[in-house]
Amino acid sequence: MPHPPDDFSREDDSLARHRSTLRAGFAMPELPAQAPRRRAPMVAAGIVALLGAVLWADPAWHTQRYATAAGERQHLTLPDGSDLTLNTRTVAEVEWHLRSRQVRLVDGEALFDVTHSTWRPFVVRAGETTVRVIGTAFNVRRADPRVTVTVLRGRVHVEDASGDAVLLTARQAAESFNGTLTARAAPDPGAAIAWKDGKLMFDRTPLAQAVADINRYRATPAVLTDPALGRLQISGVFDSARTDALLDLLPSILPVAVRREANDTVRILARSVVR
Repeated sequence: MPHPPDDFSREDDSLARHRSTLRAGFAMPELPAQAPRRRAPMVAAGIVALLGAVLWADPAWHTQRYATAAGERQHLTLPDGSDLTLNTRTVAEVEWHLRSRQVRLVDGEALFDVTHSTWRPFVVRAGETTVRVIGTAFNVRRADPRVTVTVLRGRVHVEDASGDAVLLTARQAAESFNGTLTARAAPDPGAAIAWKDGKLMFDRTPLAQAVADINRYRATPAVLTDPALGRLQISGVFDSARTDALLDLLPSILPVAVRREANDTVRILARSVVR
């Protein structure tokens, strides 16, 4: 004989009906199908791509600026063992990049003796002229708009803004001037670095250029009063620390006179003008 329903059965039936009503009114959203786990490989690929982009950009992670005053020279040994010697009135910025070593010659002249490194080339930028080496010794002089590169040992690749390029070996030089790159022999490359020993070396050098070189070692300049005097030529080896003596010597070498002003400026005149 069946038992009559108790109170608990009636409560269960009532809750069941309420659950059905609640599910119909507040249906839960369907969960999307779970995609295969590919996040880790994608993140790894992104990191590799980022590292590749950084290496390609070759950013500088450290930069050091060096400058010499009139008559001063400075020798530096870089962390990679390369030697850098700065001439008077020279400004250079040494940059360490991820995959290269770079120097920007802002002004003046520098002698480089580069330690060999196959995977980290050494690059010198002087204005629009770029010099690329692996291991060698060479001199770079920047006197805008002229840049001169002289190789003492090894080989260097020189390129200017126009894209013209030349490969130089020992006893060769290249000059970039007004968009033209010209290579030539340098029978005596030591003449290009005579400054390292405190010497000014002139070989049929126009006086205008010689005076410009002299002024790099002086606090007050020497001035040519007549541009025509600049075409006169001078030869000889002189002490860069004694430019006053060199200027006083000029009248015995060339048809010029030297006059000193109260502010220590030196004026170079044609001898006929003084008479």
